[in-house]
Amino acid sequence: MRLSIASWGTTSDRDDARVAAAGMDALIGSTNSAPSFTRVPVHFLGAAGVLVSGLPSSPGPVTAIILARAGVAYKILAPGATLAPDQRQALDSLRFIPRVGPFPPANGVGVPPTAPAPATSAASLTVTTVPLTTELAVRTRGTGFQAYAIVALRVAWTGVPRPGQHPRYTHYTTTRSVRADQAGVLDATLDIPAPPRAYVSYTVRVDATSGRTARSATLSTHMDASR
Repeated sequence: MRLSIASWGTTSDRDDARVAAAGMDALIGSTNSAPSFTRVPVHFLGAAGVLVSGLPSSPGPVTAIILARAGVAYKILAPGATLAPDQRQALDSLRFIPRVGPFPPANGVGVPPTAPAPATSAASLTVTTVPLTTELAVRTRGTGFQAYAIVALRVAWTGVPRPGQHPRYTHYTTTRSVRADQAGVLDATLDIPAPPRAYVSYTVRVDATSGRTARSATLSTHMDASR
């Protein structure tokens, strides 16, 4: 068997990306796995999904995909720690057949039967920094995003070197895609490879974007002369 495809439940939630994320939460939870897994957003034949490689199984690890389309979640298991060429070819050949008859009621097997309640907290984005010996940790916390939304973070840092210091960077930009939780809260930390002691001051700007939702926050810090 090179590919196993089965239903993973039906739901009244029509946000396919959110359904796929919730379905993958349920799948990983069912394995009682201790390690964390990297989730990769995927699309096959227009259906949104989430892919996780190396999920524990018997007799060996599998690559798991949860696809969601029009209220139905599908569980796809591919033997192996990563997708093989023939498995990718099979996934690319998937076709959805139009349903005949009434749509089954939401059963919530693997996915929530109804959409999670929208976030009630006020929309906001805050940024804090933690000076480390060789780098600067930038923590971003935001609220008001859709549940399980993929958020694109862009961190732009500018530093003013101390007299006599010649650090590698005076400008640095990094990006990362992270996922909000079920309450629409984002909490992520990104590292800037700039030793804080080498600078008189620095400014950090963070832009967080997800669909039509965008937040920005800026933090300016002046380092003490004794640092």
